[in-house]
Amino acid sequence: MRIKKQRNFWWWLTIIQIMKKQFLDVEGISEYLTISKSCIYKKVAAKEIPYHKIGSRTLFDIDEINMWVKSDGTLSESGKVSFMDIKSFLD
Repeated sequence: MRIKKQRNFWWWLTIIQIMKKQFLDVEGISEYLTISKSCIYKKVAAKEIPYHKIGSRTLFDIDEINMWVKSDGTLSESGKVSFMDIKSFLD
């Protein structure tokens, strides 16, 4: 039973550290959403998830990802989170 509590503690500590950051890389967003890195890469290639490219790095804005999740994983036609998504997220 004690081992499970320790894992739980470390898991929460990791989540808290992730939440302090505004942008995450593929590995970080994979941990945050609890889906595989290969799934993240597939969603980026299909433009199904909001992301930003800086050189060769693919970064994800936590706020955009949270809105994307709340909108059931849909994006506007431009491939970005729309103003209406932001408005509904705040309401």
